[in-house]
Amino acid sequence: MEVWTLWHGTYRLAGVIKAVTAVSSVAAAALFVHLVPEAVALPSPAQLRAANQDLEREIQERRRAEQALHKAYDEVETIVRARTAELARTNEQLQAEIVERKRAEEKLRRSEEFLAEGQRLSHTGSWAWRVSSEEIYWSEETYKIFEYERGVKPTLELVFQRIHPEDRDLVQQTIDRATNERINFEIEHRFLMPDGSVKYLHVLAHALDPSSGDLEFVGAVTDVSQRKQAEQKFRGLLESAPDAMIVMNRHGKIVLVNAQVEKLFGYRRDELLGREVEILVPEKFRGPHPQHRKEFFAQPRVRPMGEGLQLFGRRKDGTEFPVEISLSPLETEEGTLVSGAVRDVTERTRSKEALRQAQADLTHANRVSSMGELTASLAHEVKQPIAAAITDAKTCLRWLSGDQPDLEEARAAASRIVQDGRRAGEIVNRVRLLFQKGTLQGELVDLNEIIREMILLLHSEATQFAVLVRTELAADLPQVIGDRVQLQQVLMNLMMNSIDAMKDVDGTRELTVQSQRGEDSQVLISVSDTGKGLPPQQADKIFNAFFTTKTHGTGLGLRISRSIVESHGGRLWAADNSPRGARFCFTLPTKAEAHDPVVSGDRTGPEDGLHANNPVV
Repeated sequence: MEVWTLWHGTYRLAGVIKAVTAVSSVAAAALFVHLVPEAVALPSPAQLRAANQDLEREIQERRRAEQALHKAYDEVETIVRARTAELARTNEQLQAEIVERKRAEEKLRRSEEFLAEGQRLSHTGSWAWRVSSEEIYWSEETYKIFEYERGVKPTLELVFQRIHPEDRDLVQQTIDRATNERINFEIEHRFLMPDGSVKYLHVLAHALDPSSGDLEFVGAVTDVSQRKQAEQKFRGLLESAPDAMIVMNRHGKIVLVNAQVEKLFGYRRDELLGREVEILVPEKFRGPHPQHRKEFFAQPRVRPMGEGLQLFGRRKDGTEFPVEISLSPLETEEGTLVSGAVRDVTERTRSKEALRQAQADLTHANRVSSMGELTASLAHEVKQPIAAAITDAKTCLRWLSGDQPDLEEARAAASRIVQDGRRAGEIVNRVRLLFQKGTLQGELVDLNEIIREMILLLHSEATQFAVLVRTELAADLPQVIGDRVQLQQVLMNLMMNSIDAMKDVDGTRELTVQSQRGEDSQVLISVSDTGKGLPPQQADKIFNAFFTTKTHGTGLGLRISRSIVESHGGRLWAADNSPRGARFCFTLPTKAEAHDPVVSGDRTGPEDGLHANNPVV
């Protein structure tokens, strides 16, 4: 119906479509008409069963194929998974290797940087040389040392262009010997640079696989110019030193000496280098000397010149002479060395002995001079016991000459005669000791006893000038080590000066002698008076030689007294006394602190392994 409505505008499109569809259906039906008989023809049961069987076989085959396909798929899947896992592991290993390689590369890079920095700081370059091909490798520092641009190809010719003309033959001989014998070599030579400066190089080479035919050397070159300059300065200082300078190693081998050593010991330099230092030691001291040297090297330290050690050296001709030595350890690349400065003190020893003898003579003269002032007092002191002895002798005779001799009284008188004789003898002995002249000896001395002896000896002098002598002596005063006669002289001189200072003084004349323990284990002795006191504005000069305020004085008494006290390790000084007068004090070390100052000879120092009368070093 809608076809007939084509003219109607509303249904025109739908009508057209349906018309086209109808035409198409008729055409299709016309095409399939000849197939209708075959389509409507039905197969027989046998055909259906055969077709069914074929279909079942096909289905089974398809199932087997599908099963095989699934199995293959599973196998492939398993293989893929295994391969994937293996690839993952391989990938992890590769990643780890990559990380490790990066670490190794970074470590190598830092190692190369450290090596390069170490070479730069130590001025040491590395090199390699393949002899057959003449191929040479230089590190960056080697280029800097040789002063060639980095792009220059290294050759032996370039090296020899820099070698100092005077050293070329030595270098060539060393290289020839090393290549012919396939051995390591070491040499030190100079480089003459284009600007005229000179470098000192130390070359060390190691032969690689010398058994094979292809010889190759690897080595290092170090710029030792600074060390050489320092050595030259050190040698210059040694040569300019006024003392004989000896440098030795811990084995006692002499490695360096200066011209003063040749002059002092009589050896040529080449006769000493490499020899043991005991060659300069007197034979009687050579035995223990290596042990002393070993002890010093175990604890090396600076030992100043003039420590008081009594040391001796031995010349080439065998003569021995006194020396002073200072030792100084030197830390070097070769290990610890010891530099010893040796000074001949023969003339000083002679001068000291002459001075000591002069001082002894002067001390004796002063003692004699002082005793001259005591002549009258001593005569009075000796006269008293002699007169008493005569009186007692007469008394003894009277008791014995009676009709009935009184033996008890006579015996008592005789005893008094003996006492008077002993007293006179003691006075004479004290005077004789003061006049003695000879070698001074150290002994334990009781200062309180010496003070009492001097008071007794000066009793007449004090009595003559109305001087009251008072003592304040410590009961527990320790003994000192010293020369008894010298200490007697000091006390006599101080007491005589005090008495002399009070001769013309109006008022109380009092002499006070005190003894007490001082600080630092010392004994303090003081002699004070009420005399005229110290000279104004000149108190600091009273200990100077030949300075005196007396018209009859020599000006040597106080100077000698101070020298005696100082030689005993003590100190003597003066101060004003209160309310008037002067006070002289001196200290002496006790026997526990004394250092044998008055015994002839120098002190020793076992703490450094070198004892008195030991050899030079």
